[in-house]
Amino acid sequence: MSGVLPDGQTKVADAMSEKEKSKKAEAKETNEKGDETGHGKEKGSGDGKDEKEAGKKGKKNGGGYKNNYNKPRRPRVDFTADVGVGRQYTSFEFGQPQPGYNFGGYSYGYPQQPRYQGGGYRKYNQNPVNRAPPPPLALPEVVDVPLDVDTDDYKVDQAEMICFFGKEHFLSNMHIAPFILDGTEYRSIEHYYQANKLYMLAGEQYSAHISKIPNPGMTKKYTKQLLNSIGRTDQEIEAWKKKHSLAILKVAIKQKFLQHKLLCEQLLATGDSILVHTYDRDNFYASGCNDEAVKEWAKENSGSILKIPVEIEKEENQKFCPLIGKGKNFLGVILMQVRKAIKTEREMADMVEKITVK
Repeated sequence: MSGVLPDGQTKVADAMSEKEKSKKAEAKETNEKGDETGHGKEKGSGDGKDEKEAGKKGKKNGGGYKNNYNKPRRPRVDFTADVGVGRQYTSFEFGQPQPGYNFGGYSYGYPQQPRYQGGGYRKYNQNPVNRAPPPPLALPEVVDVPLDVDTDDYKVDQAEMICFFGKEHFLSNMHIAPFILDGTEYRSIEHYYQANKLYMLAGEQYSAHISKIPNPGMTKKYTKQLLNSIGRTDQEIEAWKKKHSLAILKVAIKQKFLQHKLLCEQLLATGDSILVHTYDRDNFYASGCNDEAVKEWAKENSGSILKIPVEIEKEENQKFCPLIGKGKNFLGVILMQVRKAIKTEREMADMVEKITVK
């Protein structure tokens, strides 16, 4: 008898089985709809209580009102072709540093491309997107050199001109080349220059910190901010530059090359070429224009003789210095004078050695 039901009970069991199957099918259909609409049901739930519990569990399993995972994502947009305001954010670049942006000629954020690229060095001022055009500079005064002023003469030849710009160039004041002067080590010419500026315009307590700054460019920013904070005017700084800066640079630049044999050989290897610091935002230390403009100037003035006063550190002689491009190019002039001085000293030393040997 065990395991066998009477006919009547068998029919009732079959009916209940069919009813359960029907409920399970309805629950399954409702649960599938819940996945699409956010109202989930568990299988086998029938009464309201079960539906409520199933709905809660359905939310955990992918249903529910707050589920946004099944919504289609918006397509990523590439804005790199939009040149209206420069290179913008590109949504394809996940996991990579995002580019900065430009507004009013100033860069914000992190630049996507380095300042220097490839095998050569790309000048930052050649990129019209990253930088606003420089303001026009008034041409410096030029007066004919009197006969009683000693000069160094240079013939203009486009093939014999060397233009330099940027901290990677060994002729730059920003180039890292540590040297010792007056018992203190300076990482670059810029460090020494800014330390002297602070010493004379602010005081020793400020200039002592310059040697601790690793980056030459940061010394310039630090000095400018500090002088502004103590009320030094642009006129005072300009007056200091004309009166003292060239003598300071001449001493430091000579020590830099005397203490670095390889750099000294590189300087002497330039021969008698005219050295031009090409920077379009400076017409005192630099040419007041880029290298292309300097080459064009050299082409137009080919064969002419430049008479440059030997004592350019004297303020009264600076007006006698001719223009190279659109500026006085005093940094280039100092480098040429240092080159000549080192060459002369070597020749004298060789001459003394020969006489001593004889």
